Amino acid sequence: MMVLACTGNDNIVQNPFYEYFTQHSVFESLVHILCQTQGRLELGQDAVVVVTLMACYRKSGSANPYMVKLSMLDDELALTAYAQVVMASLGEFNERYVQSRQAEPQSSWLSSLTSMVGSMFVSDEAEIRIGQVKANDAGLLALYQAVHLNRHFVGIIAQSLADVNPPTTTVEQNETAEEANQSDITNSNNTAGGDKTNVTSPPTLDVAMPTSNLMATYLEYCSIIMQDTRSEAAFHSTKLCFLILTCVSEDEYANSLMHDPGLTFRVPLHRLPMRHRKSLTDKTPPFRPLVCGLLDLIIEFILSHLMKKFPHELYELALGVVLRVLCHQKRCRLRLSLCPWKELWAALIALLKFLHSSDSALIRKFDLFALATQAVNILNLFVTFGDTFLPSPQSYDDLYYEIIRMHHVFDNLHAMALRYSTGENEFRESAVRLSAALINVRAIGQHFKPKVEMWMESQKLSTPTQDQILEVVRSHYDSLTLKLHESLDAYERYAERPPVAAFLSSILRSVVSVIRSTTDPSSIDAHRLLLESTAPTTPTSPSVPN
Repeated sequence: MMVLACTGNDNIVQNPFYEYFTQHSVFESLVHILCQTQGRLELGQDAVVVVTLMACYRKSGSANPYMVKLSMLDDELALTAYAQVVMASLGEFNERYVQSRQAEPQSSWLSSLTSMVGSMFVSDEAEIRIGQVKANDAGLLALYQAVHLNRHFVGIIAQSLADVNPPTTTVEQNETAEEANQSDITNSNNTAGGDKTNVTSPPTLDVAMPTSNLMATYLEYCSIIMQDTRSEAAFHSTKLCFLILTCVSEDEYANSLMHDPGLTFRVPLHRLPMRHRKSLTDKTPPFRPLVCGLLDLIIEFILSHLMKKFPHELYELALGVVLRVLCHQKRCRLRLSLCPWKELWAALIALLKFLHSSDSALIRKFDLFALATQAVNILNLFVTFGDTFLPSPQSYDDLYYEIIRMHHVFDNLHAMALRYSTGENEFRESAVRLSAALINVRAIGQHFKPKVEMWMESQKLSTPTQDQILEVVRSHYDSLTLKLHESLDAYERYAERPPVAAFLSSILRSVVSVIRSTTDPSSIDAHRLLLESTAPTTPTSPSVPN
């Protein structure tokens, strides 16, 4: 009933029930539902939805008790239950996607052609897909509110979660499981498929599920949603996904958990089919720290969205996530050998190459020089501080090899920046900043390229191997002079500024509309709810016979 009351109007400010529930807070009751096994199974999703909607009401101005209480909530059982409700929703979507892909026929030139032609028209299938994406926005908004407001929750999502939703059993068994949940939910070392020898411990998640970690489930969900950002619904969902990743990557505790080599998970990512490859899915991904899956996700996004309808906002957010992760590694001097550094460098250079080749079309839509500067400064961070967090000297050598090999990309970017910085145009200052950011990567190419050519000439070689080039590079490191760029490891902390607040308001309206259209009032057992609401909340002592 509360869900219906809270979704009566797309604009929640005009809904009188919000003011009533603000003055008569039910936050504790909703948290109590999440902490009870049976209540969570039946009403957990509705409870999370109501908490989310109420936390979005009048966020600025007068204090919102739901927002304040959600930010201060430190009950690990309640936070874990909240995370499990969100994970169940996202995990169900992931499972449906996997099943739908498995049911598809093997691709051929004919099926590819018909798929291409069919995509030119708005089909019923596309409408269904958009509806499914919108249906999960409520869970994303709930996750965003918790991550943005509650720093305790940020740590919860990066840990392994004990299953707080045991299978249906008898009343006595439910009570036993609930007692076990209360005592064991704080154990953060439970993993999917773990061996449970204690009969009183809570059951694990289904072993068929890829993981029991919300962050891993969430990364898999992101890999599905971001595949097609051409529709407005998918674009907005992907943007909200990246805002959540921004909040997570800023948190020190979450970062420490994501980088912990002792906390490893399988993160199955789904990749968009493209001309040079078929649709790929990590069927059996290796166990790695979560940050590796996060970087894989960003790399996949960078490489798969270099298209005419370029989603520059999403690229800015994606590069911001990478920068935050690198700043944490540099600050803590973490060296993870499993991180996909070569793939990241190749993706950044591919992005820069695309920006240069499409500058005439993109310059009319956004400041491409600012985005290019973001990408170049990430490379500068590796060049300047890579020795503090790259796993080995060989990795640092590989970075230089990639910069030397693709030096023409940086030279072309520099020429483009000079072209726009000499005339009077709105992006003149931004072009100057890009030109300054390119100094070091261009200096590396200009310093080592002649050395390599001289060595090739002396050895009478036309096609040297990578190892031979790296030998030349190692022998001439000392003569290389680089500029020390300032503030490479600094970023502006995330805040709900007006553009973001307007975006979240539009998401909120959509969520309210979708919930209202999908909630069936006739399915509510009003009689049972009335009996439950009038029942005593605590067990009464047996009456003494007269």
